[in-house]
Amino acid sequence: MNRSALMPRTAVVTGASGGLGAGVVESLRRAGMDVVGVDLRPDDSTTVSLDVTDSGAVEEFFDNVESRAPIDVLVNCHGVLQDLTDVADTPDAELSRVMTVNFVGAFHTCRAAASRMRERRWGRIVNVASQAGRAPWPGTAVYGASKGAVIALTQGLAAELGPAGVTVNAVCPGVMLTSMTEGAFLSAGGTREEAARLLQAKAESLPVRRLGTAEDVGSMVAYLVSPGASFVTGTTQNLTGGEQYF
Repeated sequence: MNRSALMPRTAVVTGASGGLGAGVVESLRRAGMDVVGVDLRPDDSTTVSLDVTDSGAVEEFFDNVESRAPIDVLVNCHGVLQDLTDVADTPDAELSRVMTVNFVGAFHTCRAAASRMRERRWGRIVNVASQAGRAPWPGTAVYGASKGAVIALTQGLAAELGPAGVTVNAVCPGVMLTSMTEGAFLSAGGTREEAARLLQAKAESLPVRRLGTAEDVGSMVAYLVSPGASFVTGTTQNLTGGEQYF
């Protein structure tokens, strides 16, 4: 049977224990998909432990899942922030850590999914990048570069896989209400009270007057993997509350 006529059945979501990843998992399950969540440090019994920086482990994981059902959808939500540091002061170890997790990890999972989806001639890949991947703030150039590389990977894959019926898109969240964001603002503010003030000021600076949520990201991802988005590929979708328009 041609799977293009069906709603996707099986999805893999990386970073499933994080705020954004958990939101994506919930949205895809509401859409009726069987979701396999993975994370380096799972926080529940339904999430599988996987180090996406280990290419061998990624291939073995894909083989294991596909022994039961084909993977129709891949959503990469994993990622780490960098220490807020200017490029001139960034050590090699920090550069390697951020690029390896954010870009190389996404490359490994995209490669594993692409080879299988291309053979079946159907699939959906969504990479969660970042607003910083298009316009990094001071002190986030390394993080921005890692997410910019994910955007470039997305666009290249879209061109390669389009003839096989596979769409590939990126989502670029702005400042979202997650524990990772709260930790970054705590580092910047020094105290919880100051961090809360900074977050509130950020929310009030946006045209929509609020910060984004995991549900916002989940809703966008659910659309991009739906039948209604079959003509959408190679795009970078802003989820910034109007802070970015390009």
